[in-house]
Amino acid sequence: KRLTSGAWISPPAAGMAFVGLRSILPRLGSSRVLTRPFQHGRHGPSPLRVSHRAAAGIAEMIGEVEKGLAVGEKMETGGATFTKLGEEANALRKDNDRIIAELAAAKATRDEQAAQTNRLFQEMRTDESKSSETEPKLIAILEEIHSADRNTAGLRSQQLQNSRNIADLKRAKHLIQTRSEVAVIESDVRELVKQPYDEATNAAAESKVEDVTSRLRTSFDKASVAVATTKRNLEETVAKLRSLELALRVRRDRFDAETHDMHSVLVSQFFQTQRKSVKIARLRDIQAMYAKEIGRLGRCRGMLKDHAQVGQVILEGDKEKIKGLMKKVWEEIAKAQKLHTDLSAAQARNASRLSKAFTEMRALSDVVSTETMDLREKLLEGIREDERCHSRMSSLKNTLAMASTILANFGKLWQNEPAS
Repeated sequence: KRLTSGAWISPPAAGMAFVGLRSILPRLGSSRVLTRPFQHGRHGPSPLRVSHRAAAGIAEMIGEVEKGLAVGEKMETGGATFTKLGEEANALRKDNDRIIAELAAAKATRDEQAAQTNRLFQEMRTDESKSSETEPKLIAILEEIHSADRNTAGLRSQQLQNSRNIADLKRAKHLIQTRSEVAVIESDVRELVKQPYDEATNAAAESKVEDVTSRLRTSFDKASVAVATTKRNLEETVAKLRSLELALRVRRDRFDAETHDMHSVLVSQFFQTQRKSVKIARLRDIQAMYAKEIGRLGRCRGMLKDHAQVGQVILEGDKEKIKGLMKKVWEEIAKAQKLHTDLSAAQARNASRLSKAFTEMRALSDVVSTETMDLREKLLEGIREDERCHSRMSSLKNTLAMASTILANFGKLWQNEPAS
């Protein structure tokens, strides 16, 4: 934000700031109040007012939410974590309201200053002999405008940061809402399949699972349409960006107002491209969440279907059907065990690639280039692949647990005991 406002930072100071940030950011809390102004730079005191919310603290909070959900921690809509996320988002909205008010006041002041400069230029044009008297006044006003523009740039930067943080907090709340709803259904289904089969109860559970699945699929499809639309807009923006780059290369030796304006449009186009790319990434992130929850609900439907099939066979008491069903259960167990072994081997191979990527990244810890970006992408890809393998192996354990319950019920039937 300080760089955006035009404040000067010397290379030694930048290096010290980098080292200091690496040590202090992990310790910043989500509600830490940052009230100490920046030190004076080459251009005098910085006009920036630092936001009372620490972005690092918010990122840490969201990270804790994602970590908690990953390990199965129970988080409910309306719970302490959910409420805290809402409070943080509301605080940032209030901060944005304050920024909007300050920007409106700054604009009014700047408009008046611009009018003053126009009047002074007109005086110089009307009576050139007074130019030497008018120039100091004009320079003083232009310096005030420059200082105000720096402050405005800092406020805009903070507003953008606040808006990003609000979006992240809303996403975390939505994640808790969706995950908690599916978790309740999953828990209810696990309890249901442990009980004796009841057709009405099973049908009601299937209906509830289908309703939530249908709603999530609708949301997933809406996100797919939004991704396709944003991609088309991104392609158009990239095409304009390329045309503007070529036009500026032709004008590389020209330094007039039109060329400077084209440069500002170029920067704006780059940010527009960035925004659309981020939007696509967020939509894909939401789709991944929906896909995970739809998969969990699919496994619930499978458990209910197996429970109904086994329950009906047990009620009929047809031993041939029971033997045929037991054969299918053992086949599913064999498939699950083989898949678990394959996933374990894939996880080991991926661990080796991850270790190599970590080593290469550490060797380039202070380098920012396309090569380091490629390495980071490989690193994240490896982490996600390990996550996928672990998740799939966990679901296979649930499949084996369900199979063991079915076999236990059949075993009791053979022993002429009441099946649970």
